[in-house]
Amino acid sequence: MSRLSVIITTKNNRETIEECIKRVLKAPPEDKEVIVVYGKSTDGTEEIIRKFDGKVKIIRDDNSTGSAINTGILNSKGEIIAYVEGHSFISNDFFLTLLKVFDENPDVGYVRLYRYVPKDLKIFNPVQKLINFWRLLLKGSGMGQFRGIRRKTFFDVGGFWVFPNGWEEVDFVAKMSETRWKSLIVHSKCWDYPRAHILSVLKKFRRSGGSCSCYFHIYHSHPWSRKEFGAKTPLGMLFNILVKRFLYAPIYALKKAISNRYLSFFPFYTVCEWSFALGFMIAKHKWWGKERWDNRIGRFGGMM
Repeated sequence: MSRLSVIITTKNNRETIEECIKRVLKAPPEDKEVIVVYGKSTDGTEEIIRKFDGKVKIIRDDNSTGSAINTGILNSKGEIIAYVEGHSFISNDFFLTLLKVFDENPDVGYVRLYRYVPKDLKIFNPVQKLINFWRLLLKGSGMGQFRGIRRKTFFDVGGFWVFPNGWEEVDFVAKMSETRWKSLIVHSKCWDYPRAHILSVLKKFRRSGGSCSCYFHIYHSHPWSRKEFGAKTPLGMLFNILVKRFLYAPIYALKKAISNRYLSFFPFYTVCEWSFALGFMIAKHKWWGKERWDNRIGRFGGMM
């Protein structure tokens, strides 16, 4: 049995999915299992995936990112699982880095990567350049497009939530804080291809705000969550997540736009942050109490 399983999730990634899969197959170690979990796409993504039939296992899941990750892992065999999003590109040493980290740290069950932005920004359009500039300002931040998960940890925690679509990683880590497992953030030059259109970006932020709202509904009193969001009370946590973001966004954006002579960053950042806040407020009335976890996985007990 291969020690490493790689899960790729994809939906409407026609421009990137072929290169993503090629890099995964090429990177060492050779003895690895690769599973592609795709959602119903309208841009020909599935046809591209089918080119690799026989080299990868192909599974369909139309529910959500969390559900797709769970589906991939439930159909995998590896002791260590590497997760890659379909619009992302791994470095050649990514899998070896993960395996080394897990070997050297038996108490670590979950690994993410520090944010890496390619130096050659000519390949990106203006919207993508704005996103990458924003990312460069967030020095030392992590990214969820690439993750490493120990199989035992996945079942001990109970997998990723399947609704809402987003913030499944934060929910996972919050639950993991109640177990013996620890998480790490490590370096590897993996990068992703950001969304290319402003409307798509704003929809993503609105959806992320809604997912955050559901997270707050559940975890506003959780010790790990309070620490993560720098608050001692639920009200303080709400202020940091929502009010501070809404009020301070224009000030922060204007300061960075002027100091870096990148004036288009001001409206872009402000509108994105306000879209997040709008999503949070809408979800408070529509989504709270409807969060769902995967009934295929039993928390603290393995398969159901």
